[in-house]
Amino acid sequence: MLNGRIIPGGSDWPLIRQDGASQISARYTIIADDGAPIYVRNDGLRVSSPEILTRLRAGEAVDPADYYFRSTPCFEAPVGPHGWLNQTIFIASLGRTEAGVLISVYRVT
Repeated sequence: MLNGRIIPGGSDWPLIRQDGASQISARYTIIADDGAPIYVRNDGLRVSSPEILTRLRAGEAVDPADYYFRSTPCFEAPVGPHGWLNQTIFIASLGRTEAGVLISVYRVT
């Protein structure tokens, strides 16, 4: 329901907890295919074994079934065709690929 590209300038902050889990907080902007800017706040949790974490940090492709990585993206879109993003709750499943992070976002109905 939304197509676009993430533009440079965003950032993410992982907080590694004492139990080894990572609390993730990311902020970035999507430019929709129609040119509308959509700001995203995406907070989540990644849990894995120490061995999987080592592989992830090394940039290796790891099967997403081998670790837990979920988030709750929140969108700020301009009024218009993307305004529905402001009025909906989402959850996401994330996975690391060799090219970066793949985020699959699901609308909660």
